[in-house]
Amino acid sequence: MEPELGPVHMVRVAVRADRLAELARRLRLPLRDSDDGYIVHAMLKGLFGDLAPKPFAVQETRARWVSVLGYTEVSHEALSDWAQAYADPWFHGACDWENLSSKELPTSFAPGRRLGFALRMCPVVRKAKDSEFARRGAEVDAFLDHCWRVGPDVAVARADVYRGWLAGELGRRGGATLVEFQMEGFRRLRLLRRTQEEQRRSRGVERPDVFVKGVLEVTESEAFGALLRRGLGRHRSFGFGMLLLRPVEQGRC
Repeated sequence: MEPELGPVHMVRVAVRADRLAELARRLRLPLRDSDDGYIVHAMLKGLFGDLAPKPFAVQETRARWVSVLGYTEVSHEALSDWAQAYADPWFHGACDWENLSSKELPTSFAPGRRLGFALRMCPVVRKAKDSEFARRGAEVDAFLDHCWRVGPDVAVARADVYRGWLAGELGRRGGATLVEFQMEGFRRLRLLRRTQEEQRRSRGVERPDVFVKGVLEVTESEAFGALLRRGLGRHRSFGFGMLLLRPVEQGRC
């Protein structure tokens, strides 16, 4: 029998911008090419270990502080207690503990309820077999994959492909359906990841970085809670996939 999951907590963490830059240097990541998601991920792991918020979203970058929202299994008090007991002092000194805060999300969302959302997503697909464009197992932009399948003579709207990708993700995960969708921003981002070799090095891969908003309709309360807890798509540990909810009036396209 599956254990009953507790409430999801939304936590806000502020970390020092200079410590993030120093951490990038420690990890031998080139600052000009480093996506902030990987560095923030490494900082949160150093602060909170396995309790680190995931998924998370970088909300604001000021001169001295970078503000991060994330979903966790525990309250900010529990995160603080863990860091006080176990975090390296260097990591512990990077956090603004006075302003660390959290709240519990509702434990249930009624089926049929509509919710506005904002989401930073990485819409990629993994190739099931070799093709002239990509090898089997390669992770590719869903838009490029669609273009390859329909051929160069067919006009394809990027926003339509990404809407279909998101609708498909929701269909696989369950809990909600997509009602309205608007693509707010797109760029190709060079993501840096550390290899697992004995001599660890950084490896760069390009991925789509897409910000969208819209409206969801809840179909099943428990599954929707699990959807929030897990996040959507790939690279959820690195700043993608966090569903930020808002009233429908603000989320409507």
